[in-house]
Amino acid sequence: MNHKRDKKELLFNIRDKYIITIAYHIFFFGLDSFERQVKTNKHPVTKENLSAKDKGCLKEMVKWLRAFRKVHKDFGDKEPICTMIPNVKLYFNYKPYLGHLSRYGHYYRNLILIVKHVVDNKELGLTYEKKREYLRILRAQLTSHEQFLLFLNWYSGIGTQWEEVGIGGNKFFTDYRMIHNINADVIEDTSFNWEGIIGSKFENRLDFKYLNNRDKELFEVIEGFISTQEKKTE
Repeated sequence: MNHKRDKKELLFNIRDKYIITIAYHIFFFGLDSFERQVKTNKHPVTKENLSAKDKGCLKEMVKWLRAFRKVHKDFGDKEPICTMIPNVKLYFNYKPYLGHLSRYGHYYRNLILIVKHVVDNKELGLTYEKKREYLRILRAQLTSHEQFLLFLNWYSGIGTQWEEVGIGGNKFFTDYRMIHNINADVIEDTSFNWEGIIGSKFENRLDFKYLNNRDKELFEVIEGFISTQEKKTE
């Protein structure tokens, strides 16, 4: 066993998770909310007290993102309203990092309520196979981008109810496959160690491919990682 390599991979996984989590929190709650929490000396993600060094780093990041927002506002592209009137243009004043809580918060709450109703409602008398069938229909309404955002929502610690540890915890990703075969093309940034992220996160849950003897992979992007795992049976 190469302990030096394992330690290096672990450090990369921790770094990747930290970056992804901060990025998603800004995407979901918005830069203004993120900055307000930094000013109160609380980490926007962990809610722990910030050290002077960490606060300085986060303030510098916020400053950089605000500068990017200003450049976007001042020099954003102007598009013609109509090709028949090329001199009349419309300025799309889109504000980056505004946050999507008002949109996705409602969306995710309704989605998980539907899933819970199918999985947990004993009055329906559904078998596991029937539950999977109904949830497959529900999942089919989600694009690959929506499924990947759902994964990030859970991975960042916001939507923890989707996949929980312990015997009695929800297993809506692994047992009920509410995210499945996300196209690798959806993931623009390949600099993150996605194989390591998935592997370390679920190392105690067998793995996505072989859980309960299933032969379908959850993410195409981790095909190489999954194929190296030893198949386990119950």
